[in-house]
Amino acid sequence: MVSNEIKNTVLLELYKAELAENGESNINKIQTKYKFDKEEYKKVIERLTHEGCIKPWAMGGKYRITSEGILHAEETSIIPNELSDPNISARTDSLIKFAEEFEENGRFNRVHYQPLCEQLDMEPQIFVRNMKILIDYGYIESVGSGSYRITPMGLDSVEEWRNHNSIVDKFDEVKQLSPQPRGKAFEKVFSDLLQSYNWQSDQGVVTSHEELDLVFNKGRDYYLVECKWKKDPIQAKVVRDVYAKLENRDQINGIVVSMSNFSSGCIKQVKDYANKKIILLFGEKDVHNLLYRNKTFDSMLDHKYKALITRKEVVYE
Repeated sequence: MVSNEIKNTVLLELYKAELAENGESNINKIQTKYKFDKEEYKKVIERLTHEGCIKPWAMGGKYRITSEGILHAEETSIIPNELSDPNISARTDSLIKFAEEFEENGRFNRVHYQPLCEQLDMEPQIFVRNMKILIDYGYIESVGSGSYRITPMGLDSVEEWRNHNSIVDKFDEVKQLSPQPRGKAFEKVFSDLLQSYNWQSDQGVVTSHEELDLVFNKGRDYYLVECKWKKDPIQAKVVRDVYAKLENRDQINGIVVSMSNFSSGCIKQVKDYANKKIILLFGEKDVHNLLYRNKTFDSMLDHKYKALITRKEVVYE
């Protein structure tokens, strides 16, 4: 859709202007450069402003991307990895250092940016740009003269990151297992991974008729998950088996996770069932994106779901 193209272009240009200094911050010049339809362009700008992703900051069409807009653009892969990774690392590494300083020296310890940048081998400009995001989200606070300290919310975020990192370690252990025990172990890791994204999961939920490998929910959204780690691509039978479990149940859809890709027959089967039940596919790269927080689980679900129901396109990586 044209509106999505406009949205992605505007967010990318403003992101580069904010965090890389090589983007365009004037929305009028962006419209002229890419020859977007003026009326459609105006609607997208108004929507992005209303959603809090961008905001005007100077006369003549100058806009800035907000902290909310930066995280949204990163999580939805609007920003290429080579551009987003240094900024994500700057925020993560700095926050961990702030937490370590707090744990060692107490709540009122101050951390000056210059020695911190030297420790992290980070350009001061990258540090300063990304600290604004951490401040906006309440993870750190400025205490003057180029010094910062972590907040209770920031400490909670670091604790969550450490817990998530333990899941990555478990995943690395699963990779070393032989095929037979690897499947169930992978299922447990994926369950832990979903919970780290605030989804409620029950491993091995059993009914009177069958065992459901994994069922999870967030609010009223329920999914049944089948996790596979085989040598060869997953065949259509796996999708048929999942559909058989979903067929007589309302308000629940399916996900098949495979670390060994999917066959063409498997993909066709998902499309054939799309008018009856939604079954989404998660590939090896999708799993890695979740493990390393390159994308959120919710954003990936939304992207895959929308592609399947609007275009009958099966999206996975």
